[in-house]
Amino acid sequence: MPKARNYSILIFTGLGAVIVTVIVGAIAFVFGYGFGEQALEGVTPLFETGNPDGKPRNPNARGTIPLILEVDIVGETVPKLAPPNRLLVSSNPNLASIPVAPTPTPAPSPSPNSDSTPAPISTPTLPPPTQPTPPPVQAVPPAGSVVMNVLSASRQGGSVVLNVTMQNNSGQTVRFLYSFMDIRDNNGRVLSGSASGLPGELPPYSPVYSGVVRIPEIFLQGSSSVSISLPDYPSQKMWLRVSGVPLP
Repeated sequence: MPKARNYSILIFTGLGAVIVTVIVGAIAFVFGYGFGEQALEGVTPLFETGNPDGKPRNPNARGTIPLILEVDIVGETVPKLAPPNRLLVSSNPNLASIPVAPTPTPAPSPSPNSDSTPAPISTPTLPPPTQPTPPPVQAVPPAGSVVMNVLSASRQGGSVVLNVTMQNNSGQTVRFLYSFMDIRDNNGRVLSGSASGLPGELPPYSPVYSGVVRIPEIFLQGSSSVSISLPDYPSQKMWLRVSGVPLP
C-alpha cells in the first residue's frame, strides 16, 4: 500500500507540472503576440512595396530587380572619362570645327659637349688703387739750434727727479713724443722713466721750457749716472742728448 500511494503522488505531481507549464506557455504566447503586433503597426508588408494603386498582388510572386546592361554602363562612363577638350567637342556639334591647341614640346637643352662658344663675360674695370699721400718731410733744424739741459738731480718720494730745460733757436717747429725718450745708466741698462711739464712742440725761436723727468730708485741700484736721449717726431732725424748726469 505505501508503494501504490507513492506512485500516485508522483503521477499527480507530474501532471501538475505539465499543466503549469502549459498555462505559463499559453500566457507567454498571448503576451508575445500582443507585443509583436503593436511593434509592427504601420509597417508595410514586403509584397506590397512598389504598388501605389493598392491592387492586390500575388503573395507567391517574388520581387525582381531590373538589370542594367554592361553596354549602357560603358556608354555613360566613357564620355565622362574622356579629356575635357574632346568631351566638349563631342558633346557640342557646333564646336567640332574649333582646333585643339597642341601640347607645347619643351625645347631640347644644349648638351655640355656642344661646339658653341660661350659668350664672353665682361669684367668691370676697377679704378686703380689710390696711393696714400706720404707725410711731408720735416726739415731738420741745424745742429745745436735745439737744446736740452739737465739743471739738477734730486731724490723725491722714491724717485730721482731731473730738472730739464728745452729751447728751440731755429726757425722751424720741432715736435717730440716723450714715449720715445731713451734713459740709460752708466752700465748701459735701459731705465724706465716719465716726463712731465715738457712741451710736445717747440715753436721757432721759442723761449726756455722747463719740466721734470722721474726715474724710480728701484731701477737705479748700482748706478752712478744716467744719460737721456730724445728724438724729434715723426722724422726721428734729430736727437737731443744729455750724458753723464750724476745721481744724488
